[in-house]
Amino acid sequence: MPFSIPRVIGFFSVLLFALFYCRVTPAVARENAYVDPLLRRAEQEKLWDDRYWRLLLHYQKNLIGGDTSEVIESSFFNAPDGMNDPRAELEATLRAFFIPVAEVPEGAEHPQCNFPARLEWLKERLAIDPGALPRPECPRLDHWLASLDVSRATVVYASYYMSSPASMFGHTLLRLDRAGEGKGTVLLNYGVNYAANMDTDNPVVMAYKGMFGLFAGVYSTFPYYMKVQEYSNMEARDIWEYELTLDRAELHRLLLHLWEIGNIRFRYFYFRENCAFEILALLEAGKPSLRLTDHFPVATVPSQTIKALYAEDGLVGARVFRPSLTTRLNAQLASFSAGQRNSFDVLAAGEPYASSPDYAALSENEKAPVLDAYLNYMQYHVMRERKSEEDSLLKHQRSTLLERSRLAAAPPPASSSGRGPEEGHESNKLSLGGGWSQDGGAFESLSYRPAYHDLLSYGPGYAENSQIIYFQPYIRYYNGTGKATLEQLQFVDIVSITPYEPLFKNTAWQVGFGFRSLRGIGCPECQAFYVSFSDGYAFRSQRTGPAVFYTMLAADGELGDRFNSGYRIGLGLDAGVLIEENAGFKTQLYGKALRYPLGNNSNDYQFGLSQRYAFDKNHTLTATVARVRDANEVFMTVDAYF
Repeated sequence: MPFSIPRVIGFFSVLLFALFYCRVTPAVARENAYVDPLLRRAEQEKLWDDRYWRLLLHYQKNLIGGDTSEVIESSFFNAPDGMNDPRAELEATLRAFFIPVAEVPEGAEHPQCNFPARLEWLKERLAIDPGALPRPECPRLDHWLASLDVSRATVVYASYYMSSPASMFGHTLLRLDRAGEGKGTVLLNYGVNYAANMDTDNPVVMAYKGMFGLFAGVYSTFPYYMKVQEYSNMEARDIWEYELTLDRAELHRLLLHLWEIGNIRFRYFYFRENCAFEILALLEAGKPSLRLTDHFPVATVPSQTIKALYAEDGLVGARVFRPSLTTRLNAQLASFSAGQRNSFDVLAAGEPYASSPDYAALSENEKAPVLDAYLNYMQYHVMRERKSEEDSLLKHQRSTLLERSRLAAAPPPASSSGRGPEEGHESNKLSLGGGWSQDGGAFESLSYRPAYHDLLSYGPGYAENSQIIYFQPYIRYYNGTGKATLEQLQFVDIVSITPYEPLFKNTAWQVGFGFRSLRGIGCPECQAFYVSFSDGYAFRSQRTGPAVFYTMLAADGELGDRFNSGYRIGLGLDAGVLIEENAGFKTQLYGKALRYPLGNNSNDYQFGLSQRYAFDKNHTLTATVARVRDANEVFMTVDAYF
């Protein structure tokens, strides 16, 4: 055969092709021979539309009917368009699980290690032969699972914290309890939290970004005692713990999915995809038969998610109430005699117990609770005020502890009943009513709000004498004119009437904004934008029983074209009394007078008496007699919570 360069090139080309085919093509052929039937089976069963696949990828239907994952981290997906295409993501994920271990870049982990929950589910649904899969080592995942050694999951609810806009509805997290741990070591377990990465302290910016999903939300794990320290001791928030009856297999699925979403950024929405919603979604990933998130198509209120747990038959086992430091301290103080309280006040003022004649007159059994209460107060005082060792309270710590050590143990005081959020009313409220007004005649009324609780709502399960209202319109239809008027649209109205306690220096306050009718200046069909703020004190004594009296300095501003200058700004007084006779009856006597010297020079005032009767926690009847500026009115509403 004659020698030629083209012949040599052709020969080596065929040889290289043969070598390449022998080393690579069989592997590709074997992969296709096994993976392609799996993909066809997934196609036939439409696994990409299976509820569990959607749970694992956190897909939600968007406004145009398509799919969008809550996850905004590209590394969470195997397909370039996996965020919006469940089908493409399933195919890419299945192929990724068959990538040879040798082809994984150095420093990276095999997809089987990154997405173990998806792997387990696909192996089960498609009956994948484990021998056909590559066998990568996953030391990080194995170590994480072994170190957690979880035997039980517990949902934890922390009550509201009025000082933080992000925590006004309470907070939900998950605790992972280790095998073999007793109740005495529960604080050493790990907690799982979902929260927004806040990049601002401005409450207005915070609310805006939270409402429109402009924060990134992330899961995190931490020692549980850290959250108890923060919530119970520093922020005075009561904690309820709900042990779940998940079995080992369900816990394992939950942990595998938690591994997948660790440090992955989600799109955080304050009203729905918040801490409570994502904890429920995590539970569904462990036990897909649960339908917890279905309870919240529009908004997710943390306290209401506890009710969703109880709606699942047998899901909640034991419930544990963990009162805050201030709740325990208040219970102790409420049980004291006059001599015990005087002794405590001496200690709280920074004087040694030996300087108190009242303390010396107490019996041994009476002294122990006083010292216990003082030590609790000292802990609260130091943590909240961040006092140094030079503080007068701390100077007597050693002598007080020595004195306490020689006394017998004191029985714990009867603390609050610990009625959890599952015992409270539902969040949505619809009110239908009617009445008569001196300046408008007979009318019917309609009001609706999606959240949350008002001063006259059924009290158990909520903070006493508190109010958090969002987006509540109040409409009246006057029969005489045949017209409907918007009396008020409350965007936000938050009230806290907490009786003053010198130890904690509580204040009573209110803040709100929205639109309201200008009926008081003769234009019931006109509305003005308003912002209001009040600050003052509330008081309750043994003589007044359940009555709480409050007095606050009020500031108010309004914008509207009916004002001569387009606005008015004023100051005044907001005062009243709240009396909760029992769970069924609650009364409010209120009055508010404002003087507007700036802008439209004018006065405004109103006062009245409201009485609420609760048929049950979700159905109430409220009657009001009031005077609004120069007009008397009387009306009644039937309220339904759902």
